[in-house]
Amino acid sequence: MSKVTSFLPIFHSVFLSLFLSVESDRALAVENEWSSSFDIKAVNFPLAVSPAVNDQLYQGDVKLGLVIQGENLKFTGKLNYVADPNNKSTAEQSYFDLPEYNLKLKAQPFLFKIGTDIYNWGVTDGFNPLDLINTKTYFDPIHARKMGAGSLSMNYSGDWFELDLVYIPQARPSLLPGGNSRWLPRQIYISQSAAGPGVELLLPNQFSYSYLPRQSLGSPLQNNSALRLQAHLDNLELALYGYDGVASVPVITPVVSGTLVSLTPRQVIQVNSNVQLLLNDYRQQTAGFSFIKTLSSWQIKGEASWTQPGKESAQAWADAGILGVEKSWSVGSSGSLVTILQYSSANHAALPGNDLASLSDFFNSNWMLGGHFSWRDNDSITFFYSYDSLTTSWMGDLSYSRRFSDNWSLGLGGTTLDGPSSSPLGVYSNNKNVYLNLSWNY
Repeated sequence: MSKVTSFLPIFHSVFLSLFLSVESDRALAVENEWSSSFDIKAVNFPLAVSPAVNDQLYQGDVKLGLVIQGENLKFTGKLNYVADPNNKSTAEQSYFDLPEYNLKLKAQPFLFKIGTDIYNWGVTDGFNPLDLINTKTYFDPIHARKMGAGSLSMNYSGDWFELDLVYIPQARPSLLPGGNSRWLPRQIYISQSAAGPGVELLLPNQFSYSYLPRQSLGSPLQNNSALRLQAHLDNLELALYGYDGVASVPVITPVVSGTLVSLTPRQVIQVNSNVQLLLNDYRQQTAGFSFIKTLSSWQIKGEASWTQPGKESAQAWADAGILGVEKSWSVGSSGSLVTILQYSSANHAALPGNDLASLSDFFNSNWMLGGHFSWRDNDSITFFYSYDSLTTSWMGDLSYSRRFSDNWSLGLGGTTLDGPSSSPLGVYSNNKNVYLNLSWNY
């Protein structure tokens, strides 16, 4: 179960006292709103990987929310609980989070917030190297979930510009796949942090993963901060970003014993035991900018980022650039379609690998085509296809949702991916899946 940051009880006391003061003032407590949702999802993986992992998953996802809106104060409380009882990874069987549990104070032109929150910075889809504030759960790294960040934030809004400052006293470490997950390498493991460039680990047919006690290089979880400066011009949005804090994915080092099989053209080791993973959180500094240019029903979006790891880390620098074109279409009298074509390029000095820490290599030279179609607010189809020419890997996703009442909807879809087993996406080529989910919202 995910642990919420240790200072949440302090936040809770502050919220409770302020909430009581709001309730005692009828002029402020003007609106209350409850929300809830329940989602049941069944996932099937047709291709077998190992007896140690699941071929089917059955998940329940509960979300509860409360908003108390006053003239100048607003309390938001959201709870998220996920149950995955038949998951063979114990760490993934239960997940709890308070993604948004905060109090906002409006004092024009300022807006202050204290508590946990979800931040969505940057403008691009799929690959967004500027969206760094929240750490994530990577139980399914293709659909990673943000965790609430306990933070203090300030927004200043002028006539044509905005300034956002965020301070996180104690960041939360990301949650990686459990030891019996399909999202850990099961045949070949090439780690960026392995001893020497290009070391290839041949994994045995029967083995298990376990995690060693997590470590930190320096103090990456303490005193994280972020800044965003936005300019709102005619049909043009500009933004500058800065981030100093923990990297979302730690350094992952496999600890194994085995037999040396080959020295050339690369060093190959046949692993003859279980695999232990050593995680080291580290700090990074990222700077970047983004823009959105609107031309009637068209939008041109772009981002650029530069990342330098902290001096305690041996990780390498990186930079990335993304450019996308988005178009909105009307389909008949009741349909709408949004399509996007996007190209991303990334450069870094890191060694090639195929584990979770190398997943961003999929965007080294990547094209993505995606879209969302909706019809009469009842039917929707979402699709995307993404291909990286450097790793020769590709991924596609297609989903359909049908709302058949005000509260109930049914969805189905699937994800397919492929590439060389030495690539960060191809290593999961047997994780093609189809899913069905039933949702209730109130």
